[in-house]
Amino acid sequence: MTLEEMASAARNNIGSGLNESADFTYSVHQIYDELSNAWNTIIYKMSQSNQRYDMKHFTMPRYDIPLKVADLPHEIGRAGYTGVLSAEIPKVAMLHTTPGISFIGPPDMLESYYVYTDPKEIKSHRYSRVIKNRPFVFLDLTQKPNGQNDIYVFNLQEIGLEILTMYFIAADPVGIMTNDGYVGIQEEFPAPLNVQQMMIDTVVEKFIRYYRSLNPGVSPDSQTDKN
Repeated sequence: MTLEEMASAARNNIGSGLNESADFTYSVHQIYDELSNAWNTIIYKMSQSNQRYDMKHFTMPRYDIPLKVADLPHEIGRAGYTGVLSAEIPKVAMLHTTPGISFIGPPDMLESYYVYTDPKEIKSHRYSRVIKNRPFVFLDLTQKPNGQNDIYVFNLQEIGLEILTMYFIAADPVGIMTNDGYVGIQEEFPAPLNVQQMMIDTVVEKFIRYYRSLNPGVSPDSQTDKN
């Protein structure tokens, strides 16, 4: 289903569950927000589960990510590297301690770069005889005010690469699809059908439970009953 279809299904099911009560109003934007919350809960549970998932069913693409020269964060310093490039990417979901990036590299996708989140891993890469000269990415997990993550790309000085391609599990795909014309709400939501349905069911249950908590059943009027 597309995100638009998921929101429509949730809205229809909420209306059916509440018999289209005129006392309860909600916007499609509220449904999008709750779908986003449901996604975060599902991704967290997946990351804590021992069950194996095929992550390719949860990834979304990002093309033509522009690279620019930038200073590295203080905690990693330059460590002897020159020509380090950086870019902003949407916040990436974490699976256990592993970032949800299935591919990041050149547009021709001939090589997938290593992705690190710990500065100590950069030092290990630098002193590895096998991979020390290969490009790699440091993902800064500090979320910026705009909801993005910074990435730093090393060992590209000999390649002259200016843009990247990435396939990743977004921390907030709903936000990307509703706010970013790059994907759009009419594109397929990046999750298997059963997960999409879990998200819809979660939202419907939450809306109905909330409404009923505000509108408990009215007790019969005893005086009226006697008449």
